[in-house]
Amino acid sequence: MDNSITLYEKTKDISWDLGEPLLEILGDNWTIGDACEGVQIFGGTGSGKTSGSGQTLAKTYIHNGFGGLVLTIKEGDSLMWKDYCQSLGKSKSLMIVNQSREFQFNFMDYIVKNGYSTINITHIFLSALQKHNAGDYWQVAMEQLIKNTINLLILGTGTVEIKDMYELINDAPADKEEQNLIFGKKGELLPDSNENKDIYFREVYIAAKNKIEQYKKDLLLDPSRFDLDDAIAEFENLTAKYWHTEFPKMDSDPRSSIISMFTSLADNLLRGEMRSILACDPKLANFKPEDTFDKGKIIVLDLNIKRFRETGKMAQLIFKTIFQMAVERSRENVPDKDKMRPVFLWIDEAQFFLTKDDVLFQTTARSCKVCSVYLTQNYSNYLAFVGSNREKDTVNSMLAVLQTKFLHCQSDPFTNNDFVNLLIGKDYKDRESSSSTIGGVVGTSNNSNITKNTSKSLDHKILPWKFDQLAKGGKFNNYKVEAYVYQSGRTWTDSKNNFGLVEFDQKI
Repeated sequence: MDNSITLYEKTKDISWDLGEPLLEILGDNWTIGDACEGVQIFGGTGSGKTSGSGQTLAKTYIHNGFGGLVLTIKEGDSLMWKDYCQSLGKSKSLMIVNQSREFQFNFMDYIVKNGYSTINITHIFLSALQKHNAGDYWQVAMEQLIKNTINLLILGTGTVEIKDMYELINDAPADKEEQNLIFGKKGELLPDSNENKDIYFREVYIAAKNKIEQYKKDLLLDPSRFDLDDAIAEFENLTAKYWHTEFPKMDSDPRSSIISMFTSLADNLLRGEMRSILACDPKLANFKPEDTFDKGKIIVLDLNIKRFRETGKMAQLIFKTIFQMAVERSRENVPDKDKMRPVFLWIDEAQFFLTKDDVLFQTTARSCKVCSVYLTQNYSNYLAFVGSNREKDTVNSMLAVLQTKFLHCQSDPFTNNDFVNLLIGKDYKDRESSSSTIGGVVGTSNNSNITKNTSKSLDHKILPWKFDQLAKGGKFNNYKVEAYVYQSGRTWTDSKNNFGLVEFDQKI
């Protein structure tokens, strides 16, 4: 049995049908449809996961004309993708987003102009903070703050910018004394005074209030304008009440914590290089998520955490969320999906970027032709970074929806024993035992009779210690990297099982 992975050479007429084969694995075609069901790659440091299965998949996707989004964690990741594209004649498709500012984007301008709802805009901010715990007080409070800030700004200014959100929140009445400078007892606006005439919050609130009054007049002329009726009701019943009463009366400690959570994010995105990259002058913006599936561009976010720290992580989480939303918005109603260009979402060191959004997105990724690839050392790595036991369900859900898994060399006992055992399972195996007897005495050497017995024993299909013995590539292993491949709902022809041992060539 040949366990090496075979790549299919493509003709000029590239087909993007879900049944189009990309690789031959264990005697079977692994197709675009399989790729769209998601891939998880596990492997310890130096195991060859990036240069083995990772390189094979990356070059296969590029070679077949896929667009893609790549998140990065360390220096050198962007150079690796540059090399991939150069080796396949796809250099013109590559867009490396970094401090050079060759490529710039204004995410707030993009989502407002594309008609994203207040809820979706709020969700994008929460994704940067990796907060998606339903019912969590801090998430609910943050959602309230962001939604009401956005609603007020859209009504008062017609647009939303991070710097304006930052200023509005800092200027909002934070206690009863400040509230009394702007609002009367019934919530009405008080006349200007020396204390409040220059407050940005007041200016925006007045403009928003005037806009609502105009909506009321327009509604009298055309009662069928339900959009105006909804806007009026939302402002009067939610936004206005929030700024009149809820926000000023909130206990100072939690309020300051909530404000700090947002302003620290905004402050990071408005400083230095990051401002040009994700919050630039809208006139300078020259790339967007649609470039991946409309033009086949490969966007590498070279905002690696080693250089940009938490800010780089937040920026990549924001763009990843916008990318996922853009793909779903653009592709859910496409009539001829066979002609849609596949795109990939590539996340190395995936523990840094995992959110509950990924689980939900992966459930519809196949219909949107998105090939997600998540790489990390082991299962324990995910658990270490998600933080709480409650988030363990996110990890398990995500691994459940990624249908193909490549398991490279590693020494994490929890992954090798527990995770793989639950994934691949156990099976009954024959075990032989023997004994010798003479004169009723067991174990004597003279005139002994040997009795052999066979019994069934439940044991691992893949013994845990075998993962420590997988080839890790390099000259010593003739540049061959080994891994076990698993795919749910599949029986591989060569292994006669849903898993099998495969081999990758690092010199592909």
